[in-house]
Amino acid sequence: MISLFYPTSPTINTITYPLAPVYDPLYASFLERTVNLPSGLASSLFSQAHLSAPLFSPTSHRRKKCDTPPVLIFSPGYGGSRLDYTATLSNLASEGYIVVGVDHPNDTAFIAYPDGRGVFFQPIELDEQSAADVVEKRVGDLLFVVSSLTAKDGKLAKKGLPGLEKALDGGKGLGILGHSIGGAAAASTILTSKTKLKNKNKVLLKCGANLDGSFWGPIISKGLPRNTDFLIMSSENRTRDNDPSWASFWKNSKGGLELEVKVVGAGHGSYSDQGYLLGVLVKLGVLEPGALGDGFGTIDGERMLDVEDAYCKFYFPRFGYDVESLLTD
Repeated sequence: MISLFYPTSPTINTITYPLAPVYDPLYASFLERTVNLPSGLASSLFSQAHLSAPLFSPTSHRRKKCDTPPVLIFSPGYGGSRLDYTATLSNLASEGYIVVGVDHPNDTAFIAYPDGRGVFFQPIELDEQSAADVVEKRVGDLLFVVSSLTAKDGKLAKKGLPGLEKALDGGKGLGILGHSIGGAAAASTILTSKTKLKNKNKVLLKCGANLDGSFWGPIISKGLPRNTDFLIMSSENRTRDNDPSWASFWKNSKGGLELEVKVVGAGHGSYSDQGYLLGVLVKLGVLEPGALGDGFGTIDGERMLDVEDAYCKFYFPRFGYDVESLLTD
C-alpha cells in the first residue's frame, strides 16, 4: 500500500475534491485502541490534502513546458504505517514534490487494504541480524515501488496522479528518505539500485536521508557510492559519536554532499506525526500532558514539522520545478 502526495492548484473546487482524512477508518480504529485515544477521535481528523485533486498544471500558469515535480520515496519506522506521517509527507508535497509513502507488509503493525481487510503484524525486539533482514525486505519493497512508478507505460503513475501528462522520468533522479529503520532502508535502496535499477530502466536514486535511524546490514561497511548525496537528521542526544553505525557509514561512503543535522529538543518519535497530533490533543485537554512520553522530546510538534520541512527542502534536488515561482508568475 502506498499514499501519493503532490502539489495541486490553490484554486481547485474543494467540494469536488474534499479534504482527505488523516487515517483510513480501519487504521483509525486500530490506532485508537493501541494509543488509548477516545473512540472516534482518530477517524475525525482531516489532513490538508484534497482527495484525488489534479496535479498542479504549469500550463495553466502560462508556462509552455515544465518538468514533472521531483519524486521523494518515504519508508516509515519499524512497525509504523505510512499514515503515521501524513502531515510530514503532505507538508513536503506542498514544497513542490511528489511524495510516496510506503507500507511494508513484512513489518507494518497494521495495514488496511481497499477490500476491507485489516492485516496485523506483531513487532518484535530487533537484534543486528533481524534488523538487517527487515532492511533487506524493505529494499525489495522500495525498488518495486520505484520501478512501478517509473515504468515506461506510465499507467500506475497516471492512475495515482490525476492530470499527469507523461510517465515519471526516473532518469533525472529521485530522492528517498525514511524514519528510524526506514532511514537505513533508504540508504540501502540507493546502494542496491546502482546495480538493480539503473541498467534496467535508467532509474537513478540520486540522494537520500535518514531521520534518526541506525544503519543495519551491508550499507555500514560498504557505504554509499560516489556522487550520492546523503542527509542525516537526528534527535538531540544522537550523533556519530554514540551510534557506531553512523560513524562507519560516513567513513565508508564516497558520496557528494554529506550533511548531519542535530535537532535540539527532538526525540526519536518527533519525526512522525504523533508528536504534532498528540501535542495538539494535550493542548485541547483531550490527553494528559504526560501522554507524549520521553520519545517525543521537548520540541513543539509544529516547530518540528517546520524544521524537518526546511532541511528536506534545502537538501533534496528540485530539477527546476518551483511551485512558488509558478504561482507568482
